[in-house]
Amino acid sequence: MPAPTRTTSTSTSTTRATPWLWALLAVAVAVNVVASAGVLPLGVGIAAGVVTLGCAAALVAARLRRR
Repeated sequence: MPAPTRTTSTSTSTTRATPWLWALLAVAVAVNVVASAGVLPLGVGIAAGVVTLGCAAALVAARLRRR
């Protein structure tokens, strides 16, 4: 009888989404920096901050799932 195979908790959708989350995080941070300089309206800066927080939370959650 063959030994049972061990499955990992890493899903392919999480692995595929991680580079996109990093790219979106970088863009959101850049937009937030420009908005903080006063070049963009306040609403854009707030939206970029929310996207930044969401990306960071999703990346942390994905990392914890892969542990």
